[in-house]
Amino acid sequence: MSRQQKPIMDARMAARLQQKKAIVDGYRPLPAGTVARLNEDLKIMLTHHSTAIGGNTLTLNETAMVIEYGMTVGGHSLREYKETENHARAYENVVSLVAGLFQR
Repeated sequence: MSRQQKPIMDARMAARLQQKKAIVDGYRPLPAGTVARLNEDLKIMLTHHSTAIGGNTLTLNETAMVIEYGMTVGGHSLREYKETENHARAYENVVSLVAGLFQR
């Protein structure tokens, strides 16, 4: 697909997305605490699933413990913990870079 071509979406799916977006827009602006919690949840889920693709065996709960509290659980290698910490740090760096673009 060239850059000028737009992806085609099923009309029914597009209508459903518009309806769901309208519902979410009804809650805007979201409280700062809600946005922060959503961002933290996304960081944990993205880190877990991204590292799992690479063979990391930490569960979603274990990933959350590593990221939120720096805690480790027996039965996993140091590599898996460092990989998890580094991915979460990279996520935070990307978020900071993007936020910086919008502050200009």
